[in-house]
Amino acid sequence: MKNSEIVAIQKRLLPDLPGFAQKGQMLFVSPVGHTLRGIFFDRATNPRGFYVQILIQPLCVPEEHIIFNVGWRLRHGRTDLWNADDPQLIPELGLALSREALPFLSSIQSPRDTATAAVSLRKSGDRIVQQAIAYSFARAGDVPEAVKALGRLREQLEETQQYPASRADLERAEALELELVSDPSEAQRRLESWEAETAKKLAVA
Repeated sequence: MKNSEIVAIQKRLLPDLPGFAQKGQMLFVSPVGHTLRGIFFDRATNPRGFYVQILIQPLCVPEEHIIFNVGWRLRHGRTDLWNADDPQLIPELGLALSREALPFLSSIQSPRDTATAAVSLRKSGDRIVQQAIAYSFARAGDVPEAVKALGRLREQLEETQQYPASRADLERAEALELELVSDPSEAQRRLESWEAETAKKLAVA
């Protein structure tokens, strides 16, 4: 599929997605605020197939790219592959989005909602998801829950710290945990700064 075909499908869906904007391969709730809430259209190896990924990404976690871990692929019957040539594509995809994506994405109005939504996915064994949970609790100002979640994150990262990215994530998580306990106001300023930087890097500011 060409990008122009994905954009054409997105534009046909947009009238039934109030509050959403379109950019590249993604539809997202605008304005973005503290958490990117999106529907990403990803090309498949099948030339006429594509996947639809529901995602949330708390911007207080420093990142340079869209992360898909905190979400799921929208299924179509027994498969998660959608066909661009299906004559029923728009009504069926629109119905699936209204049933699954919209209630989930619209429920997120605060950083605490982001943490709760990420927990509900039952994927905390994924360190990216656990990181989203921990940082969102921190951004919500819930120090006890953030410290507990950061502790679990540290355990996961310690197992993989031989990798540079994990090592950097571990050091940042440890520093954030210490700051949350010693100076919560400064921790919030740091999280707000990361939020603004990530939004700029993802071009959703």
